[in-house]
Amino acid sequence: MKKYQRFLSLAAMLFFFLQAHGQYTIKFKFHPYDPDSCIVSFVDTVKNEVIRSFSLVEYSPYWSLAYPEIITEGLRQRKVFDLQSVKLAEKDVPGLLIYDISPDCFLKSGRTYSTLQISQNNQYIIVIHYLNLFSEYRRFGHAAILHIYNAKGELIRTIKSSESEILQPCITNNGRYLGYVYGTGLNEDESEMSKTGYRIINLETDEIVVDREVHGQGQMGIAAVNNKFTTSYLALEDYQKRNFIVVIPEKGVQFSKIISRDELNKLKVVTDEGLLFGSYSKSDTNSYFLRFESDFDKEEL
Repeated sequence: MKKYQRFLSLAAMLFFFLQAHGQYTIKFKFHPYDPDSCIVSFVDTVKNEVIRSFSLVEYSPYWSLAYPEIITEGLRQRKVFDLQSVKLAEKDVPGLLIYDISPDCFLKSGRTYSTLQISQNNQYIIVIHYLNLFSEYRRFGHAAILHIYNAKGELIRTIKSSESEILQPCITNNGRYLGYVYGTGLNEDESEMSKTGYRIINLETDEIVVDREVHGQGQMGIAAVNNKFTTSYLALEDYQKRNFIVVIPEKGVQFSKIISRDELNKLKVVTDEGLLFGSYSKSDTNSYFLRFESDFDKEEL
Protein backbone atom coordinates (compact mmCIF):
# COMPACT_ATOMS: atom_id res chain seq x y z
CA MET A 1 0.00 0.00 0.00
CA LYS A 2 2.82 2.41 0.89
CA LYS A 3 4.56 1.68 -2.43
CA TYR A 4 1.34 2.45 -4.28
CA GLN A 5 0.92 5.71 -2.36
CA ARG A 6 4.51 6.70 -3.17
CA PHE A 7 3.84 5.91 -6.84
CA LEU A 8 0.72 8.09 -6.82
CA SER A 9 2.65 10.87 -5.11
CA LEU A 10 5.45 10.74 -7.71
CA ALA A 11 2.92 10.61 -10.54
CA ALA A 12 1.14 13.66 -9.14
CA MET A 13 4.43 15.55 -8.79
CA LEU A 14 5.33 14.69 -12.40
CA PHE A 15 1.88 15.81 -13.59
CA PHE A 16 2.11 19.19 -11.87
CA PHE A 17 5.70 19.68 -13.05
CA LEU A 18 4.68 19.05 -16.66
CA GLN A 19 1.68 21.33 -16.25
CA ALA A 20 3.95 24.11 -15.05
CA HIS A 21 6.98 23.57 -17.27
CA GLY A 22 5.88 21.30 -20.12
CA GLN A 23 7.31 17.97 -21.23
CA TYR A 24 9.84 19.73 -23.43
CA THR A 25 12.46 22.32 -22.59
CA ILE A 26 15.20 24.33 -24.28
CA LYS A 27 18.89 24.27 -23.39
CA PHE A 28 21.85 26.24 -24.69
CA LYS A 29 25.52 25.32 -24.56
CA PHE A 30 27.78 28.35 -24.99
CA HIS A 31 31.28 28.33 -26.46
CA PRO A 32 33.30 31.56 -26.09
CA TYR A 33 35.38 31.16 -29.25
CA ASP A 34 33.39 29.16 -31.80
CA PRO A 35 29.77 30.02 -32.75
CA ASP A 36 29.48 26.67 -34.54
CA SER A 37 29.97 25.04 -31.12
CA CYS A 38 27.25 27.13 -29.46
CA ILE A 39 24.46 24.56 -29.47
CA VAL A 40 20.70 25.03 -29.03
CA SER A 41 19.02 21.79 -27.88
CA PHE A 42 15.38 20.82 -27.50
CA VAL A 43 14.93 18.17 -24.84
CA ASP A 44 12.15 15.72 -23.99
CA THR A 45 12.33 15.79 -20.20
CA VAL A 46 10.26 12.62 -19.78
CA LYS A 47 12.39 10.48 -22.08
CA ASN A 48 15.53 12.47 -21.17
CA GLU A 49 16.60 12.75 -24.79
CA VAL A 50 17.47 15.52 -27.23
CA ILE A 51 14.89 15.63 -30.02
CA ARG A 52 16.62 18.33 -32.05
CA SER A 53 19.74 20.50 -31.90
CA PHE A 54 21.60 22.98 -34.09
CA SER A 55 24.36 25.54 -33.78
CA LEU A 56 23.62 29.18 -33.11
CA VAL A 57 24.66 30.23 -36.63
CA GLU A 58 23.50 27.17 -38.56
CA TYR A 59 20.45 28.87 -40.06
CA SER A 60 21.84 32.39 -40.32
CA PRO A 61 21.38 33.78 -43.85
CA TYR A 62 24.38 36.07 -43.24
CA TRP A 63 26.98 33.68 -41.81
CA SER A 64 28.02 32.26 -45.19
CA LEU A 65 27.69 35.26 -47.47
CA ALA A 66 29.63 34.89 -50.72
CA TYR A 67 31.99 37.79 -50.02
CA PRO A 68 35.63 37.90 -48.86
CA GLU A 69 35.99 37.54 -45.12
CA ILE A 70 38.16 39.96 -43.16
CA ILE A 71 40.06 38.19 -40.40
CA THR A 72 39.79 40.38 -37.30
CA GLU A 73 41.33 39.64 -33.92
CA GLY A 74 38.99 39.60 -30.94
CA LEU A 75 35.82 38.94 -32.93
CA ARG A 76 35.62 35.17 -32.62
CA GLN A 77 31.84 35.26 -32.19
CA ARG A 78 31.44 37.31 -35.38
CA LYS A 79 32.39 37.47 -39.02
CA VAL A 80 33.40 40.58 -40.95
CA PHE A 81 32.94 40.72 -44.73
CA ASP A 82 34.63 42.99 -47.24
CA LEU A 83 31.73 44.65 -49.07
CA GLN A 84 33.53 47.39 -50.99
CA SER A 85 31.95 47.96 -54.44
CA VAL A 86 29.14 45.55 -53.53
CA LYS A 87 25.52 46.48 -54.27
CA LEU A 88 23.40 44.60 -51.77
CA ALA A 89 19.80 43.62 -52.49
CA GLU A 90 16.98 42.20 -50.36
CA LYS A 91 17.08 38.91 -52.28
CA ASP A 92 20.69 38.43 -51.17
CA VAL A 93 20.33 39.90 -47.68
CA PRO A 94 16.87 39.32 -46.13
CA GLY A 95 15.75 42.12 -43.85
CA LEU A 96 18.06 44.66 -45.54
CA LEU A 97 17.68 48.23 -44.29
CA ILE A 98 19.87 51.01 -45.72
CA TYR A 99 19.99 54.26 -43.75
CA ASP A 100 19.33 57.66 -45.34
CA ILE A 101 22.91 58.86 -45.57
CA SER A 102 25.01 61.30 -47.57
CA PRO A 103 25.49 60.41 -51.26
CA ASP A 104 29.28 60.35 -50.90
CA CYS A 105 29.08 57.58 -48.31
CA PHE A 106 29.89 54.10 -49.67
CA LEU A 107 29.47 50.64 -48.23
CA LYS A 108 32.72 49.14 -46.95
CA SER A 109 32.07 46.16 -44.67
CA GLY A 110 29.46 44.04 -42.93
CA ARG A 111 29.67 42.44 -39.50
CA THR A 112 27.41 39.50 -38.65
CA TYR A 113 26.69 37.68 -35.43
CA SER A 114 23.89 35.65 -33.87
CA THR A 115 22.36 35.68 -30.43
CA LEU A 116 19.27 34.30 -28.71
CA GLN A 117 16.57 35.00 -26.17
CA ILE A 118 14.66 32.27 -24.29
CA SER A 119 11.29 32.81 -22.61
CA GLN A 120 11.30 32.69 -18.81
CA ASN A 121 9.61 29.27 -18.76
CA ASN A 122 12.02 27.77 -21.34
CA GLN A 123 9.17 27.03 -23.76
CA TYR A 124 10.11 29.41 -26.58
CA ILE A 125 13.34 30.68 -28.06
CA ILE A 126 14.17 33.47 -30.48
CA VAL A 127 17.37 32.96 -32.46
CA ILE A 128 18.38 36.36 -33.82
CA HIS A 129 20.78 36.84 -36.74
CA TYR A 130 22.22 40.31 -37.35
CA LEU A 131 24.22 41.95 -40.11
CA ASN A 132 25.45 45.47 -39.40
CA LEU A 133 26.76 47.45 -42.37
CA PHE A 134 29.46 50.13 -42.25
CA SER A 135 30.94 52.75 -44.53
CA GLU A 136 34.39 54.22 -43.97
CA TYR A 137 33.29 56.52 -41.16
CA ARG A 138 29.80 55.56 -40.03
CA ARG A 139 27.11 52.92 -39.93
CA PHE A 140 25.56 52.28 -43.33
CA GLY A 141 22.66 49.90 -42.67
CA HIS A 142 21.28 46.89 -40.87
CA ALA A 143 19.63 43.53 -41.46
CA ALA A 144 18.03 41.14 -39.00
CA ILE A 145 16.06 37.93 -39.16
CA LEU A 146 14.37 36.21 -36.23
CA HIS A 147 13.63 32.48 -36.05
CA ILE A 148 11.15 31.60 -33.29
CA TYR A 149 10.93 27.98 -32.07
CA ASN A 150 8.81 26.20 -29.50
CA ALA A 151 10.29 23.75 -26.99
CA LYS A 152 9.75 20.84 -29.41
CA GLY A 153 12.16 22.47 -31.85
CA GLU A 154 9.43 23.45 -34.29
CA LEU A 155 9.96 26.69 -36.20
CA ILE A 156 6.75 28.64 -35.58
CA ARG A 157 7.63 32.07 -37.02
CA THR A 158 10.23 33.87 -39.09
CA ILE A 159 10.36 37.66 -38.86
CA LYS A 160 12.74 40.01 -40.65
CA SER A 161 13.51 43.71 -40.30
CA SER A 162 12.00 46.03 -42.88
CA GLU A 163 11.47 49.72 -42.14
CA SER A 164 13.34 49.65 -38.81
CA GLU A 165 15.95 47.78 -36.84
CA ILE A 166 14.81 45.00 -34.53
CA LEU A 167 16.64 45.18 -31.21
CA GLN A 168 16.35 43.19 -27.96
CA PRO A 169 13.48 40.92 -29.10
CA CYS A 170 11.77 38.90 -26.38
CA ILE A 171 8.75 36.59 -26.16
CA THR A 172 6.09 35.94 -23.52
CA ASN A 173 5.75 32.60 -21.71
CA ASN A 174 2.61 31.73 -23.66
CA GLY A 175 4.38 32.35 -26.97
CA ARG A 176 1.67 34.73 -28.17
CA TYR A 177 3.48 38.06 -28.07
CA LEU A 178 6.80 39.35 -29.36
CA GLY A 179 8.26 42.60 -28.09
CA TYR A 180 11.28 44.56 -29.25
CA VAL A 181 12.91 47.97 -29.34
CA TYR A 182 13.24 49.50 -32.79
CA GLY A 183 15.41 52.15 -34.34
CA THR A 184 15.54 53.74 -37.77
CA GLY A 185 18.58 55.51 -39.15
CA LEU A 186 21.00 57.75 -37.28
CA ASN A 187 21.08 61.45 -36.59
CA GLU A 188 23.88 63.49 -38.16
CA ASP A 189 26.42 62.99 -35.38
CA GLU A 190 25.49 59.30 -34.98
CA SER A 191 24.93 59.74 -31.25
CA GLU A 192 21.50 58.12 -31.39
CA MET A 193 18.82 56.70 -33.64
CA SER A 194 16.75 59.33 -35.43
CA LYS A 195 13.62 57.35 -34.56
CA THR A 196 13.28 54.95 -31.65
CA GLY A 197 10.49 53.17 -29.87
CA TYR A 198 9.06 49.86 -28.75
CA ARG A 199 6.68 47.51 -30.49
CA ILE A 200 4.64 44.51 -29.40
CA ILE A 201 3.15 42.08 -31.92
CA ASN A 202 0.49 39.41 -31.53
CA LEU A 203 2.18 36.43 -33.19
CA GLU A 204 -1.13 34.61 -33.71
CA THR A 205 -2.80 37.42 -35.66
CA ASP A 206 0.21 39.55 -36.77
CA GLU A 207 -1.57 42.53 -35.20
CA ILE A 208 0.68 45.28 -33.84
CA VAL A 209 -0.63 45.68 -30.30
CA VAL A 210 1.69 48.56 -29.34
CA ASP A 211 3.85 50.79 -31.53
CA ARG A 212 5.10 53.67 -29.45
CA GLU A 213 7.72 56.06 -30.79
CA VAL A 214 9.99 57.58 -28.15
CA HIS A 215 12.16 60.45 -29.38
CA GLY A 216 15.84 60.71 -28.57
CA GLN A 217 16.23 57.50 -26.62
CA GLY A 218 19.42 55.52 -27.08
CA GLN A 219 19.08 53.81 -23.68
CA MET A 220 15.84 51.90 -24.10
CA GLY A 221 15.37 48.33 -23.02
CA ILE A 222 12.55 45.79 -23.09
CA ALA A 223 11.96 42.48 -21.33
CA ALA A 224 9.23 39.84 -21.24
CA VAL A 225 8.16 38.97 -17.70
CA ASN A 226 5.82 35.97 -17.78
CA ASN A 227 3.09 37.29 -20.11
CA LYS A 228 3.87 40.99 -19.64
CA PHE A 229 6.47 43.37 -21.04
CA THR A 230 8.49 45.97 -19.17
CA THR A 231 10.34 48.81 -20.82
CA SER A 232 11.87 52.05 -19.62
CA TYR A 233 13.53 55.15 -20.99
CA LEU A 234 14.96 58.42 -19.70
CA ALA A 235 12.52 61.04 -18.48
CA LEU A 236 13.32 64.15 -20.52
CA GLU A 237 12.45 66.48 -17.66
CA ASP A 238 14.88 64.73 -15.26
CA TYR A 239 17.63 62.41 -16.47
CA GLN A 240 17.89 60.90 -13.00
CA LYS A 241 14.46 59.37 -13.52
CA ARG A 242 13.01 56.92 -16.03
CA ASN A 243 9.60 56.32 -17.52
CA PHE A 244 8.85 52.76 -16.43
CA ILE A 245 6.16 51.01 -18.47
CA VAL A 246 4.40 47.68 -18.04
CA VAL A 247 2.35 46.37 -20.97
CA ILE A 248 -0.15 43.55 -20.38
CA PRO A 249 -1.27 42.67 -23.92
CA GLU A 250 -3.74 39.96 -22.80
CA LYS A 251 -5.70 42.64 -20.94
CA GLY A 252 -5.13 45.37 -23.52
CA VAL A 253 -3.65 47.81 -21.00
CA GLN A 254 -0.42 49.68 -20.37
CA PHE A 255 0.71 51.14 -17.04
CA SER A 256 3.36 53.85 -16.71
CA LYS A 257 5.10 55.73 -13.93
CA ILE A 258 8.17 57.98 -13.63
CA ILE A 259 10.56 56.32 -11.16
CA SER A 260 14.01 57.42 -10.04
CA ARG A 261 17.04 55.35 -11.02
CA ASP A 262 17.86 54.74 -7.35
CA GLU A 263 14.38 53.37 -6.77
CA LEU A 264 14.53 51.14 -9.85
CA ASN A 265 17.75 49.65 -8.49
CA LYS A 266 15.63 48.35 -5.60
CA LEU A 267 13.07 46.64 -7.84
CA LYS A 268 12.79 43.00 -6.77
CA VAL A 269 9.76 41.51 -8.54
CA VAL A 270 7.24 42.42 -11.23
CA THR A 271 3.97 40.71 -10.32
CA ASP A 272 0.55 40.66 -11.96
CA GLU A 273 -0.60 43.40 -9.58
CA GLY A 274 2.45 45.68 -9.40
CA LEU A 275 6.09 46.16 -8.45
CA LEU A 276 7.79 45.01 -5.26
CA PHE A 277 10.74 47.12 -4.08
CA GLY A 278 13.26 46.43 -1.35
CA SER A 279 16.68 44.93 -0.69
CA TYR A 280 17.71 41.29 -0.92
CA SER A 281 18.91 41.31 2.67
CA LYS A 282 17.22 38.93 5.12
CA SER A 283 16.93 41.85 7.50
CA ASP A 284 15.09 44.00 4.98
CA THR A 285 12.22 45.80 6.72
CA ASN A 286 11.67 48.51 4.12
CA SER A 287 10.03 46.59 1.29
CA TYR A 288 7.04 48.26 -0.32
CA PHE A 289 4.61 47.59 -3.15
CA LEU A 290 3.37 49.87 -5.95
CA ARG A 291 0.09 48.73 -7.47
CA PHE A 292 -0.62 49.15 -11.17
CA GLU A 293 -4.25 50.10 -10.68
CA SER A 294 -3.68 52.75 -7.99
CA ASP A 295 -0.08 53.96 -8.28
CA PHE A 296 0.44 54.04 -12.08
CA ASP A 297 -1.14 55.87 -14.99
CA LYS A 298 -3.32 53.47 -16.94
CA GLU A 299 -3.87 53.50 -20.69
CA GLU A 300 -6.08 51.27 -22.82
CA LEU A 301 -4.30 49.87 -25.88
